[in-house]
Amino acid sequence: MTSNCNAGQCGIDLVDTARLVSWPDIDEIVSLAHDVETKCAAISDNITRARILVLLGTVLQEAQQPQEALHYLDQARVMLKAAGNTYNLATAYQITSWVHYFQGRLSEALGTIEEACPIDRKYVYSSSHLPSLWHVPVQRQ
Repeated sequence: MTSNCNAGQCGIDLVDTARLVSWPDIDEIVSLAHDVETKCAAISDNITRARILVLLGTVLQEAQQPQEALHYLDQARVMLKAAGNTYNLATAYQITSWVHYFQGRLSEALGTIEEACPIDRKYVYSSSHLPSLWHVPVQRQ
């Protein structure tokens, strides 16, 4: 593993931890997620880079910024498709469907899930491959 990849994983872990510790201060978490994305933009590992974009999209959804969330999630999906990384691609589709769902756009949420179905059928889930609920966006009130 390269140091760039390690740095990207550290950024992902940092934002995930901040989501738990700084829960009430969503603006601080958004700022941190943007900082991680900016600092890791040059990472050559596209899978790590895309995972950062998925997490940024998740945080933006939690901050009720759905259009910006979709922007980053779309970028992540393109990168993950190109890399053939079905596990993280399925997660990106899942988060995208949640963004649509929380906006009351049920047909778009369903369409996103249907678009992801071929990926899901190819992927064999085991206990070590189940998506983490850590990345499921929460609707804040």
